[in-house]
Amino acid sequence: MLVIACASTAEAEKVKNQIRFPKKQHHNGALFINGLLFDREIILVETGVGPKRSKTAAQQIVHNLSPSCVVLIGAAGAVDPLLQRGDIVIIEKVLRKDGPLHDTRRTGISSLFCCNKELSRRAHHLISNAGFKPVWGDCLTAERFVHLKEKKAWVHKTFKVSVIEMESAAMAAIFSSSGIPFINIRIISDTAEKSI
Repeated sequence: MLVIACASTAEAEKVKNQIRFPKKQHHNGALFINGLLFDREIILVETGVGPKRSKTAAQQIVHNLSPSCVVLIGAAGAVDPLLQRGDIVIIEKVLRKDGPLHDTRRTGISSLFCCNKELSRRAHHLISNAGFKPVWGDCLTAERFVHLKEKKAWVHKTFKVSVIEMESAAMAAIFSSSGIPFINIRIISDTAEKSI
């Protein structure tokens, strides 16, 4: 069973509109939609925004489903100044900082999770064949939205990541400990060039 997971209704909308014969269920606040996507049975999960909700949703995925793999999708903020809005980034590693993001004295990584290499390569190939130009990058998960240009620059310089978002590390921790392969595909929603 293929599971596609994203945080918000806005991120899920395009996939949701393509699902035939949808059946909806709620599990601890997460919306699970079972149906057919291009004649393949899938489950789309709207986790809710933030690390706590995404962790709970990942636990529900593990306990209620037997996924062959999980595809994490959604928006992310660019911290790499070369990335532009709408760029597709296929994540190789998901990092979580030691301590809260506002504590700039602590620059260690508390956890690091690797996305499945073979599935990520297949995703890159398929997206490229569809006429897009995905790039590879790493992701830092933060506990809150980062809107300041200066903070994005600090994140990029300190952790050498391409994007920042709020859900991936919490989900990656659950899937990694359960032996479930996952990939992570992010679309750039805001650039590193200016504060929002």
